[in-house]
Amino acid sequence: MKNAMKALKISLLILSSLYGNTILAQYSDHRNRQVDSLEQILATNPPTGVKLVEMYNSLAWGYRPDRDKAMDYARRSVAVALPLDEWSWVTNGYMLLGLHHYRSVQYDSTLFYYGKALEAAERMKDFPKRFDQRTIDDRLSVIYGNMANLYNIQSDLHMAVEYYLRALALFEKHGWRNGEANVYYNVGEMYLAMQNYEQAELNYRQFDTISREIGDSLFMALANSGLSMIELEKKDYNRALEYADAAGTYFFAHPEETDNRVVILNMLAQIHLEGYGDIDRAEEYVRQALQLTQTNEVMTVTQAATLGLHAEIHLRRGESQHGVDDLRDLLGTIHEGVRNQKTVQITRFKGLGEMEPEELRDTTLNMDNRTLIRVTMEDASAADDLFRILMGDKVEPRREFIEKHALDVKNLDV
Repeated sequence: MKNAMKALKISLLILSSLYGNTILAQYSDHRNRQVDSLEQILATNPPTGVKLVEMYNSLAWGYRPDRDKAMDYARRSVAVALPLDEWSWVTNGYMLLGLHHYRSVQYDSTLFYYGKALEAAERMKDFPKRFDQRTIDDRLSVIYGNMANLYNIQSDLHMAVEYYLRALALFEKHGWRNGEANVYYNVGEMYLAMQNYEQAELNYRQFDTISREIGDSLFMALANSGLSMIELEKKDYNRALEYADAAGTYFFAHPEETDNRVVILNMLAQIHLEGYGDIDRAEEYVRQALQLTQTNEVMTVTQAATLGLHAEIHLRRGESQHGVDDLRDLLGTIHEGVRNQKTVQITRFKGLGEMEPEELRDTTLNMDNRTLIRVTMEDASAADDLFRILMGDKVEPRREFIEKHALDVKNLDV
């Protein structure tokens, strides 16, 4: 549960902006969403060469909410830029394509396009009169950071650390302190997830040092949060409380930091529960955390940790049974049962025919225990079509359906 305290790893190098302010300054039109005017120029008096590449890139950025249009313009940009050896623009186009595949949870395609962007950035070295080393390193550092994020979200933590460190070398080379801080935080998170607490602490402390140098209050709070987790692992509860309180000073003053506030509340609950045996104090922190997460439609890692602490408090009070009013509470309860070496058995069945007679009686036939949900169809034809797509022999329609609706899923049963 200690490793599950964080909601989602905060990838501070995430692809919210692909490059630094230098290149973004060239995109004044797309940031104002004036895509219609650009398309009108394309239709009536289209430019050629590099100007056309720039226009395609601007449209690709401007249409980012519209995946198909954005990707179409990004591909056009790459197609025109390649024969012109405009490798900076090629890099940008490939990164945009990778971004849209990343958002669609198509990670193999994301890696392909990030790899193409990396190749294009390396080609910039062949034109030293056009691209200085600082510009090239800027491109490379962003690609490395985003590849690290990609491996991170797929839980390939060793590869994530490798690419974060590649980015770090470039940040240190040019004295880009914000970039250095970002990497140290992310690498600290990776090592914490890998339970390499010594390396995690080293990176958190480097992150803390740079955060203080540049005066970033959010970074300092995140550093204190990470160091509190390390002290929890060491069972130095006084130091853990000191760091948690310092982080909480920032997060509790910023209502928008809901996830981090819950993380701190969870840590405070765990410190008082495990370190000081103060069940009432721990329960109050858990109650506050549950209030912050009660509107979540989808279970987060942090919410699971909160529910686990809630269940542990019930067990500490000697309650061998703990009822749940919401199925989302079940994960935390089970988690703590396993942690406390309780006997927990979970079974699930795709059909009634897979059950033993006793299981069929308890779950389906016994009216005192069973839960039945009526399923109705308003459009039998539409239901049949969807069933054929999802359960039929043809793979391509099923893949297209998943790609189209992947981001619309709210409750995923895996």
